[in-house]
Amino acid sequence: MATAFTIYHFKLNKSSLYLLFTFWSCHCYLISIHFNQRTHRKRVYEVNYCLIQEDKKLRLISIVPTHMYQFTALIFRLHKEVNKLTVDKLPLIPEVLLECNEVEVAADSIQVQDGLEYINELEARFAALKEENYPLISLLTEIRAFQAQLEYLLEEQD
Repeated sequence: MATAFTIYHFKLNKSSLYLLFTFWSCHCYLISIHFNQRTHRKRVYEVNYCLIQEDKKLRLISIVPTHMYQFTALIFRLHKEVNKLTVDKLPLIPEVLLECNEVEVAADSIQVQDGLEYINELEARFAALKEENYPLISLLTEIRAFQAQLEYLLEEQD
């Protein structure tokens, strides 16, 4: 079966978003993404970016390079352990789509969110669960430990 590639280009306010998809065997795979935005604010420290998808919504998270592996490992661990929880409604956990060290955002609909802000949201989702079992306590401990590391890095930057 031949592999087909499709490029989608979105242009908004002098910015461009390019998505390269491949379609194979009735499945669609996102294989490349390029953002270009002239108004992206500069940071005083180096960051990497992680594109995640939560319930069909794309989010771009910025994390310091030294902690990107830990961020993605935490997300993968949450996926692995979430089914052990006994609550009726499980929290939303993102899918990691890609990691990159440079990004220029083209679409106004995609905002770069600081990693600590995102981890705070994730912690609030899990803290709101009404469960006292070991899996939740263990997951919350991991989330909060990572949260503390990011807070410490932020304090060091100031």
